[in-house]
Amino acid sequence: MTQPAETLGTVRRVVTAHNEAGKSVVASDESVALQGFPGIGQGAAMLWAAQAPPSNAGDAQPAQIMFPQPGETAFFVIQHPPAANLESMPPELHAIATSSPADHVPGLVKGDTARHFAMHHSDTVDYGFVISGQITMILDEDEVTLHAGDTYVLRGGAHAWSNRGDAPAIVASIVVGAQPLEGRA
Repeated sequence: MTQPAETLGTVRRVVTAHNEAGKSVVASDESVALQGFPGIGQGAAMLWAAQAPPSNAGDAQPAQIMFPQPGETAFFVIQHPPAANLESMPPELHAIATSSPADHVPGLVKGDTARHFAMHHSDTVDYGFVISGQITMILDEDEVTLHAGDTYVLRGGAHAWSNRGDAPAIVASIVVGAQPLEGRA
């Protein structure tokens, strides 16, 4: 049985369009829920997605894609709870919280989990901005802690995220489908 998603908050999304005279207008102004599995404190809001090539005409609604293919784009806001929260979770929630994102998100590929349980990769270029909190990007051979105001460009590399701070980390990410990395299985 699938449990309903928990709403962790909302993000305001304003989308523009053009009227019949070709003038820019607000097409929608709404709240989008940041949703995740109940009790874990991690979730995401899909704010926009566009098929390739993106268009400024037509319907002012996001494309219905889960994860972008080459040339497609997706815009997310993600909340990462402090890793210390894992210690106090009941075993059934702990098992879900420490599973690979690739087990739940089509388009992600599980990486070598010897370094971190959440290692994964995708055929994307991800542009990210840390809105609040701190988050550590764990790579195959390096790691770097990013703080509010920091940005990153992740070019298809295997990675995991760990919030080693004491407050949730909020990260905005624009994910662009890219050509696969040569030689990667």
